[in-house]
Amino acid sequence: MYETWDISSTWTLELLSAGLSVASLAALAGVLAYADGRELVAWYNLTLNTVISILSTISRLCAIFVLCESIAQVKWAIFAENARSLLDFEAIDAASRGPVGAFWLLWRGKRVAMVGAVAMLLALVFDPSAQQLVRWRTAVEFEASEVARLPRAVRYGRGIGLWRVRWWGWVVMMGSNDLSKDLQRSESTGQSTSVLMDTSNSGSMFGNVVKLELLNQLSIDNYESVAPELLFTSWGTGNESGTVSMSDIDTLIWSMAILRVKPKDQGETRTWPHVDLEESECALYYCVKRYNESDMNNSLSHSWTEVTTATRSQDSYSWQPSQSSIDQYQAELNDADIESLAFDDSLSAVERTDLQLGDVFNISQAAVNGLSSFFQSTFAAKNISNVNNTNGFYMRSSANTQYQPAAIQPLVLSVNLDATFTALAESMSNPIRTADDNAITDFGMMGTSVTRYRVHWPWITLPILVVLASVGQLVITIRASGDAPLWNNSVLCSNSDRSRSRRSYETLRVVENQWDNQSLLAQFLHSLASFAGVDTNAYILAQNGI
Repeated sequence: MYETWDISSTWTLELLSAGLSVASLAALAGVLAYADGRELVAWYNLTLNTVISILSTISRLCAIFVLCESIAQVKWAIFAENARSLLDFEAIDAASRGPVGAFWLLWRGKRVAMVGAVAMLLALVFDPSAQQLVRWRTAVEFEASEVARLPRAVRYGRGIGLWRVRWWGWVVMMGSNDLSKDLQRSESTGQSTSVLMDTSNSGSMFGNVVKLELLNQLSIDNYESVAPELLFTSWGTGNESGTVSMSDIDTLIWSMAILRVKPKDQGETRTWPHVDLEESECALYYCVKRYNESDMNNSLSHSWTEVTTATRSQDSYSWQPSQSSIDQYQAELNDADIESLAFDDSLSAVERTDLQLGDVFNISQAAVNGLSSFFQSTFAAKNISNVNNTNGFYMRSSANTQYQPAAIQPLVLSVNLDATFTALAESMSNPIRTADDNAITDFGMMGTSVTRYRVHWPWITLPILVVLASVGQLVITIRASGDAPLWNNSVLCSNSDRSRSRRSYETLRVVENQWDNQSLLAQFLHSLASFAGVDTNAYILAQNGI
């Protein structure tokens, strides 16, 4: 008759469990490596945490099974070798059943089961450690996108006819610099800026009239000891030679020297000349800017720096009159006229090449003449009687208010002239950028909020230790077992043959005197002797020392 093979009599289950534990942990590490840095996704409706939980649970349960079976077998292995205290038997058996017994086994110092006892305790935090592996990181990530499309001006060639003059006058006066209305999102060049500089002044007395005058002879005067009526005077020009402190700007569009009573003293509470008087000179000029722009939550903001190397080109082809024009206007043209960008009713008919800034940026003659003419007609009044070097004024009395030209009114009440001219420069730059002759567009980076997995790899150390310790304990137990029966957690040794049971009985008999409860030991040994086929009468005689 053939003997049937019993899987419990081999290490097959333990070896398979150890392999499954290692494989599950390796799969867990592979999934984490794949997901690390990726966006949050669900695979077949399973989140990453669910997958990690499944794999870690399989690995932990298999490792614990291996630990329990390995530690349980230790008690049979050591008792098969030598006589030992039954307290050791009990301690090892308890360790194979949970962390409490494993903790007490550490105090008894049984080396052969020490690795398993430590692993049994560490397994308590196996799952929490696995759950700490996965975190989330939310950040704004940028990538090139045609959605972030912003204009850039390399050559501007439109004349005044294409500038929305009525709207432009309002923009100039109100100082509009709302980028979101003027631009379609870009980074690149603008062509204007503003400069605020203080100038020197001198004062002189003329009877009961006090007159203040700048070096360019712009003056303001009022009756002494009464509230001032003349609140504002200005001198605007497109020729740098007519400025006080802007003569070094060779790309000048418009310069404006201003004398005004500050807004806080424009009432009737202060008398002349005991008022705060402000003297300023502001200039608009062509330049090249480098923009850094961002659109966050539909709010466009930008910063810029002026490209100081992109100055007016001194090459022979920059803003040079044609030979035919030179021949025609030779008698009227001088060096200052050739260099000037200011519009002239006669000399602006001279055909010129583009005004070039740096190596690549150009402004056509039509645009230069058009802008200069526009500022002359907007900010400079003609035929102001009895006033020299003044082409703008604002006078207010109890009877009426007089001013010329109309465009200066916002400048009279502006709290900050620097900010007003800066806004004016921006409102000029924006249309120039959107009206490049070749409609050049730069594509920027679009940022979106992305949440990605972030794996904290140090937390996988403890699960690895538990799995490796379970495998190590299994190897130690297999080597220590030798010919000992594979009983594991079977306390009654139900799967062992009777000769093996007899051997255990003889081992237990040697250590009988170490039990405090003799009757309980006698009952246990009697049962085991009966099961092993030992003559109970002989056992009783042996117990009585006969």
